[in-house]
Amino acid sequence: MATKLKKNGKISVGDFEKAAMGEYVPTTTIEWRGLTIDVKKTLSLDEMVAFTQNVVRSCFDAERTSYHPEMKDMAVRSILLGFYTNLTLPSGLNRLYDILYCTDIVDMVYSTINQKQFEVMMIAVDNQIDYIANSNIESVTKQVNAMSDMIEGLGEKFKGVFDGVSPDDIKKTLSAIGEGGIDEGKLIQAYLDKTKKDGE
Repeated sequence: MATKLKKNGKISVGDFEKAAMGEYVPTTTIEWRGLTIDVKKTLSLDEMVAFTQNVVRSCFDAERTSYHPEMKDMAVRSILLGFYTNLTLPSGLNRLYDILYCTDIVDMVYSTINQKQFEVMMIAVDNQIDYIANSNIESVTKQVNAMSDMIEGLGEKFKGVFDGVSPDDIKKTLSAIGEGGIDEGKLIQAYLDKTKKDGE
């Protein structure tokens, strides 16, 4: 049956959605080692965003200052199973690691899902990681530059403070500072001695 067109020649939204999603099956099942596992073929938009964010978070510490690339692949594998299947994953990292890397469950699920969408999410993960890493580098660079400017400014402020002061004068002043703190009396006496010497 031919599609009815609107007066402006456009296909209606309803007809378009019916044609696009008419044969779409959102979930499927796979048999794996005696288990019947439900697998979602394609994630929703919200799930896709959450998947990407969860993988990225797993690669950084809480403050996002330290990047752990060794965690990325494990995060992708475990989050893939968590988002696409009805499997309940073990909470222990070592046990989870064994399942993810010593069985073919991840490959079985991956072969069933919408791989084009998965590839898009992996690109998004890499882009977010690069963005955070570059932002951290930029932040550190700004801090270093600010510190350098501060030190340079202090250097300008104190420039000339010690002009005309001999090494002996500095030595006498420093000797007034005891190990237990600053002796104000000794500092005053050192200053008076220096003043008296300058007046002679």
